[in-house]
Amino acid sequence: MGVAATFSLQDAKDNGVAIAREERALGIDVSLQPFVNIDRDLEFRRSYNTFGEDPLLTGQTGAAEIKGIQSQSTMAMVKHYVAYDGSNNVDVSQQALQEIYLQPFADAVAAGAAAVMCSYNEINGAYSCGNSRDLTTILRGELGFKGFVTSDWGATHATTDLNAGQDMEMPGGTGPSGITPYYTKAAIEADIASGLIKESTITEAVGRILYEYDRFGYTT
Repeated sequence: MGVAATFSLQDAKDNGVAIAREERALGIDVSLQPFVNIDRDLEFRRSYNTFGEDPLLTGQTGAAEIKGIQSQSTMAMVKHYVAYDGSNNVDVSQQALQEIYLQPFADAVAAGAAAVMCSYNEINGAYSCGNSRDLTTILRGELGFKGFVTSDWGATHATTDLNAGQDMEMPGGTGPSGITPYYTKAAIEADIASGLIKESTITEAVGRILYEYDRFGYTT
């Protein structure tokens, strides 16, 4: 929030450069930044991680930080998609979703963000990481996102989240769902055999990840 308070896109970009240089020194290839959720709840314990309550300022600050991070050959993973402020179940109108909560992610996509992290909460009745309307129709279709989508820790609820547009699961089950990972080789193979997941869906998910690997010059 201190970066956004400067109203300086150059400072935001420089902050991204500093973050990425430190991460590269530690051997980290993906930066779990920036945090572009809108600060709407004063009791949200991570409000200080946000850029504030304004979608324009948040979007432009986040975009500048992404450019700084990725200028150092580090992928930026913008989070948490979408309408996340610590609540478990969010009901939001399409107008508010488009004009407020999605604006920073639209700016992040325009800035070339490599990855998006989907969130813990439900959005209008469907979990974020298994929400095909938000991940496929809006994020990929309307916003034109070409990178990969990763869950927050423990935010995956089924292997079939792959069908909704989630490409990768964070390891471990330390999140609110309190479960072990779903995206295991055995589970995915079983769902392919039963027809719950198409092999072409796996190919598309892996392709989006490898696309960013190639774009940033990583070896596989």
